[in-house]
Amino acid sequence: VGLIFYSIMLFIALAIYWVTVALLATIGLPPEVVVVLDVLFRLFAVLALIAACVLICYKGVVFSCTSQPGLKKARWLTCWVASDALTMGMGLLIVLSLVFGQIAAVEALIIPFIALIVFRCFTYALVWMNIHERASKMYSKAVLAGNAIVVYGIAGICAIAACFFGPLGAAAAGVLCLLAGVWERYWVIYVAHPH
Repeated sequence: VGLIFYSIMLFIALAIYWVTVALLATIGLPPEVVVVLDVLFRLFAVLALIAACVLICYKGVVFSCTSQPGLKKARWLTCWVASDALTMGMGLLIVLSLVFGQIAAVEALIIPFIALIVFRCFTYALVWMNIHERASKMYSKAVLAGNAIVVYGIAGICAIAACFFGPLGAAAAGVLCLLAGVWERYWVIYVAHPH
């Protein structure tokens, strides 16, 4: 049921935004009205997207990955997986936009990308609270500190800082988040299923 609501919210947000953009382009309203309506429709689309993200982050909505032996207590795992996937997808979109010369698209995606990076770091911290006991038995403090440096230092602070250096910096942040996302997933899976 949660995925159905997520899909409906996302569809409504995008449909209303693009239908209104098309209508505004064809009916010829005064520029002042168009600017106000554009801001209102963008605001609605963003609020609907936030609501959709809240729905997808609810435990069990994405899939029941907490049924794995090492992750039974990781109640925030699906929330992190969803936010990490969105962050990685946004990072890839920024890199591709730069490759294809769409600088305006890169600039428009920087603020949402920063918000996703912050949310990903927050949800990873929640997952860490659930799995730290098991991870502490498997890894030394140095390895755990190295993981924290990758997740929060490189893919968090460094990626956010890079976003303030224009499109090239945002693309570098996108690459950092993609690589860190792969690292995080490998690390969490290894905690669940040690080899």
